[in-house]
Amino acid sequence: SYSWEHAEAEALLTDLRDVTETSDNHFIGAIVLVKEESGRYLIVDGQQRLTTLTILLAVLRDMETDDARKNEIHSLIADEAGPDGPFWRISLNHIDGPYLSEAIQNRGAALNKDVEPNDSDSQLRMKKNLDNFIGQVRKMSPEAQRSLAETIKHRVHLVKVIVEDWDGG
Repeated sequence: SYSWEHAEAEALLTDLRDVTETSDNHFIGAIVLVKEESGRYLIVDGQQRLTTLTILLAVLRDMETDDARKNEIHSLIADEAGPDGPFWRISLNHIDGPYLSEAIQNRGAALNKDVEPNDSDSQLRMKKNLDNFIGQVRKMSPEAQRSLAETIKHRVHLVKVIVEDWDGG
């Protein structure tokens, strides 16, 4: 489930905007993954940060007017090479995952607002943070929006820790 409220999402955006104005890098912490038998990974720690970055990237993508840049940002959200449609870089549980993909990750979805959240608190928090990001990014110039996207792509760093099972083995 997605649990970040406005304050956490806003703090991340503020940090990213501050870094955009410098030549510094931004370390967002460790992401801990457990490898599943299917070969996919389950996020044990870091899901909130990655989901929030996905929401922000979707807003930046959907506000971008240049198709090449739009595609570049989208490639951070999904790999389009899959035979069954996009392979999302992050997916959530069976209740909230469809909302994330339909209302945010799909191209154009972040601004269209065609999909409403259900009674899930997680979906309501995603929508609130999406709406806040839309408002914040709209206040930025196109150049500032592009700089923010470039910062996320090139200067946001994390440590990926992969464990073989829940016990850390």
